[in-house]
Amino acid sequence: GSGLRDSALMLLALADAAPGDRMIPELTGNVSRLMGLTRWGTTQENALAFAAVGKALGLGDAAPVSGTLTFGDTEHPFRDVDTFTLADLEGGAPVSATLATDNATAYWSVTTRGVPDSEHFKPESSGIEVRRTFLDRNGKAVDLATVEQGALVIMKTEIKTAGNAVENVVVQALLPAGMEVENPRLASSEVAAFAPDEEQPIAGHQDLRDDRVLFFTDLNRAGWHAGYTQLRAVTPGTYALPPVQAEAMYDPSIMAVSEPGTMTVKRK
Repeated sequence: GSGLRDSALMLLALADAAPGDRMIPELTGNVSRLMGLTRWGTTQENALAFAAVGKALGLGDAAPVSGTLTFGDTEHPFRDVDTFTLADLEGGAPVSATLATDNATAYWSVTTRGVPDSEHFKPESSGIEVRRTFLDRNGKAVDLATVEQGALVIMKTEIKTAGNAVENVVVQALLPAGMEVENPRLASSEVAAFAPDEEQPIAGHQDLRDDRVLFFTDLNRAGWHAGYTQLRAVTPGTYALPPVQAEAMYDPSIMAVSEPGTMTVKRK
């Protein structure tokens, strides 16, 4: 069984059958505590936990609140509101909220978006490692500064666990804009098979898209696992080479991001 799932089910049932029961605050606190543990819950556990806590919080009497939302050095006060939204804030300054009364309760969140620049980007690895190389049809490393237009390029994507087995891992390899995936189903496609016999493949499903290649796999064995994708250099130019990203789908803390780079396709 699961303590989080069982507590959430109990809270859901009690909040529905006896909304005034004195056990509801205790169960709500217990579910919140279990959600805060380091282990990432399953989809079922998380869904039940959020539903239960939401149900319990909805039992209270909502009342307008007053306070101040602070973004960097700028204060944004609000008075007697049920909801308060502040949008289009630019920059990365810290955000904090202060209520006018000590006995009031409010829930707030911050949604951010942006595009990381190469100057501040750093590779990361937590629980898994990932790397990528580009090879020619003979298995030799390709000079990414002088890729000839029309050339066949083999993208070798590798991943390994840093310790324990990891299940439900997705690997995303974004392609530079001047490259296209060579469709293995076409009769005109070349075949370059040179993977060593002792090499562990990335087992599971491979999804070939216009701008990226996705692998869905389980890492149950130690050592590097490799996947090969045939690409064609199509459009001349110099392009950004996005990093490879890998993540355990049900535990985002297990992840890895490789180095970015550049690729230049020379006119034939």
